[in-house]
Amino acid sequence: MCKRNWWTNLLYINNFYPVEQSEICLTWSWYLAVDFQCYLISPFFILLLYRKRALGVSCIAALITASLILTGVLSAKYGLPVTVFGSPSKNTTDASADYIYTKPWTRISPFLLGMLLGYAFSSMRSRQVPINRGVVLMAWLLSTALMLSVVFGLYSHYQMPQVAQNESMKAFYNACHRFAWTLGVAWVVFACETGNGGLAAELLSWPGWKPASKVSYTVYLLHPALILVYMSSRPVTLHYDDWMLIYLYLGIALFSYLLCALVYLSIELPLARLPHALSIKSNTAVEKEEQPV
Repeated sequence: MCKRNWWTNLLYINNFYPVEQSEICLTWSWYLAVDFQCYLISPFFILLLYRKRALGVSCIAALITASLILTGVLSAKYGLPVTVFGSPSKNTTDASADYIYTKPWTRISPFLLGMLLGYAFSSMRSRQVPINRGVVLMAWLLSTALMLSVVFGLYSHYQMPQVAQNESMKAFYNACHRFAWTLGVAWVVFACETGNGGLAAELLSWPGWKPASKVSYTVYLLHPALILVYMSSRPVTLHYDDWMLIYLYLGIALFSYLLCALVYLSIELPLARLPHALSIKSNTAVEKEEQPV
C-alpha cells in the first residue's frame, strides 16, 4: 500500500485517491487530508467574517446546512450504515466505496462551527462573560444531552433489527451526529473560556493534561499501527467480551503513550527546537562580527 501510494499522503489527497480503502497508505490518516482541505478554504470565510460579518455568518450557516443535507441524502441513497463498519446496501456495486466518512463536504460542518466560535472569541473585548446561572445550567444540560444522545442513540439500532433497517433513521443520524457532538463540545469550550465552566473548567485546566497533550498527535499517528501489529500477530482467534476489551484498551493506550513519549523526546522536540537554536547561533555570529577589533 505505502510503497505505491505514499505520495498521496504527502499531497493530502489520500481521502480521494486511491479509491479502494485497502490501497490507502495509513488509512487512518484521512483526517489529516480533510483537515488540510478545510484549512485551504478557511481564509475566504475568515476574510468574509471580518469585512462583512453578517454575510460571512450567513454563508457559513448555509454551508453547514448544505453539508448536513448532503450527508443525509448520500446516506439514504446508498443505504449507508451508521458506523464506519459496514457497506453500502443499495444503488452501488462497489461494497467498499466511501461516500461520506472521509470526504470534506460531509466533514466540514464541525470545522465551520469551530471557525465561528474562534471568530466570536477574537471579537470579544473581554473573555469573561457573565451569564445567568439558570441559563448556564440549561446550556450544560442541553450540551450533555446532545453528546450522550450521539453516544447512546445507537442502542436501539443494535438491539432492535427493525430499527437497524430503518433507512430514514440511519440517514438522520449520519447527517446530524457529528454536528450535534460539536455543538456540545462548543458549549464546553465557550463556557470554560468565559468563566462559566465551573468544575469542568478546573478539571480541563489541570496541568497534568499537558504532558499527554504534547504526544497526542504522535499517539494518533502510531497507535493504529500498534493495534494492527497486535491483531496480526495473534496465533488464535480473538473472542470479544467487555473485560477483554477494557484490558486491551488500557494496554494499547499505555504502550502507545510510552512509545510516543520516546518519539517525542528523541525526534519531535529536537526538531521543534532546531529553528530557535539556529536563530540564536545566527544572532551570536552577527554580534561577534559587529564587535570592534
